[in-house]
Amino acid sequence: MMLETLLDGLTYVFSVVTLILTGLMLLSYRKPKKFKYSSAFSSIARSLVTLLLFVLISGARLNFIISFVLLILGGIWGVVRGMTVKLYSLDDQIMVRNSMLSLAGWGGSLAVSSLFSSFDSALLAAIGLIPLFFSTATSIGNKSTLMVRRLLIGQKVT
Repeated sequence: MMLETLLDGLTYVFSVVTLILTGLMLLSYRKPKKFKYSSAFSSIARSLVTLLLFVLISGARLNFIISFVLLILGGIWGVVRGMTVKLYSLDDQIMVRNSMLSLAGWGGSLAVSSLFSSFDSALLAAIGLIPLFFSTATSIGNKSTLMVRRLLIGQKVT
């Protein structure tokens, strides 16, 4: 009983921390940045690791077919978004300016799924995972498209 109350309290605390961190990331996310392959690869890796860890730790499960379809659709949407992200040359450097909508959706879905997990409802927790799977795939498709576009530009980034 005491352990369950403690775990529920931690779930609420982690949900609030997730929302706060998402808000802080939104403040710096939209600023133009130098495009680097290392940051694109690390972003893809972090998205996948976060999704995997959250699914393992939260105990929320989503049907494999639904997960697969969400990953495919999110990847397609990510490619479309990657084609619309502003990518330009400035002082012999390739700059990129991202949209805040994907980050807000990803962080929000993580917090919502965490809250739903605390209600001891597998269905609610699985519903909370839907935007997380979609947003992770969108991020992967977006970064992959930006890397291909960067290769096609063919300018040196210092």
